[in-house]
Amino acid sequence: MALPLLAVEEHLERELWYIGTIADQKAASMSVALYVRDDGTRRTVAATRILLARMLGTETARIEMSETQEFVEDATGAVQTFRIDQDQNGSVTSALGRVEGQELIAVISRLGRTDEQRVPIPDGAPLLGIQAAQELLLGGALTKPGDEVASSTPVLMSGKLAIMPSTATLVEIKPDGNRLVLMKTMALPPFRTLIDAQGDLVKMEINLGFLNLILARADGPTALTGAEIQPTGLAKAAGPAPRRGAQNQFRLGAAAASIPDDAFQTRDGELITVRSVGVEDAPADPQVFLQAGPQFELDDPDLRAWVAAAGDFPPAQLAEILRLRVRTHLVTKNLTMADGSALEAFRERTGDCTEHANLLTAALRIAGIPARTEVGVVYAGDFGGWVGHAWNSAWIDGAWVHLDSAYPGIPRSLYLRFASTSDADTLGTAGAMSQAIVALAETAIEYVPPTEPVPTEK
Repeated sequence: MALPLLAVEEHLERELWYIGTIADQKAASMSVALYVRDDGTRRTVAATRILLARMLGTETARIEMSETQEFVEDATGAVQTFRIDQDQNGSVTSALGRVEGQELIAVISRLGRTDEQRVPIPDGAPLLGIQAAQELLLGGALTKPGDEVASSTPVLMSGKLAIMPSTATLVEIKPDGNRLVLMKTMALPPFRTLIDAQGDLVKMEINLGFLNLILARADGPTALTGAEIQPTGLAKAAGPAPRRGAQNQFRLGAAAASIPDDAFQTRDGELITVRSVGVEDAPADPQVFLQAGPQFELDDPDLRAWVAAAGDFPPAQLAEILRLRVRTHLVTKNLTMADGSALEAFRERTGDCTEHANLLTAALRIAGIPARTEVGVVYAGDFGGWVGHAWNSAWIDGAWVHLDSAYPGIPRSLYLRFASTSDADTLGTAGAMSQAIVALAETAIEYVPPTEPVPTEK
């Protein structure tokens, strides 16, 4: 998995191993190898593996995800070249890239397709490899509790190259010299790391609300047993069960600030009003929601032919036909795909809500109907609580229309959207779900019954 560079002599300086536990179950592992090179650069290789069991009703699915990040850094720790390989239950995505001036350039390989992507490097947060970012925490910028320092690193999310910024705040310098640091990124809730005097990770704890991951040093490779994830763990339900009303209200506390207003939901302090039928909320540019992207492969001839076979109908009727076609095309309910693209879902004919939503987004866009994948939670009566979910909104005849091909028959008033992906303005469905997780961590969603009777949906 070496980067395609001219041969450079190097030697292994150190190698570290970690084991991650969730509810005392061995669910994650990580190894970090640091190579010093004779030209003054160094190469860092970090390999992470996560094993989970996802529960849905009587079904249990084994989810195995691995990622290897390889960075070549100059003497200052700045990234020169990189490679990222992801494997989600056998679905592999790779990025091979480099830094040129103020731009990150990479070739992304997935599903037998390649795509060159370019991302501008923002000012103010140096682009560092994993080890260099940790060593930054030892520098003069962090001398007393409360001091902060920023950095960023290349990431691959939903087949899309991005730059992940992070801010580190010094919490405490331990008597043994280890530093306790609070890390903030856009993909995770704030989490604590313990860094030793060499800049190596000693321990890390990430609390996602529905699970708490503790990563700590290990003597070597360790076999994983996996950890179970319950479908209703993302957010707790408070108050009575919500009604299938044309309009509902929910109280979310501080998490309400992360709820975006749209045609279906409106925020007023900690209170969110959600409607089954959208009100006027015209997008600034509907063309944004017709674009191709890493998760929406609109140019695939087989996919385009499949959409064309739906026929020529008015947009509202065609959208419903395509929703039903997606629902019947994905013949196997598969909880293990994690974050499959539209083309992957179309070819494999399997997936969960994410794959349903991505395939429907692509189908609608091919048909000329602006659409986006929505990410958030839905109140599922089958499970008696809120479940993480992905669905669709389509811009039809001057209004946003709600569509759900994976879990239909629930009024939009029982959904809460935390993020969307158009593949033009987010990190894809994985990034959007990360934003939802950050917002929902340890949140209770309380249904607020109406003071007067409201119509219910049958």
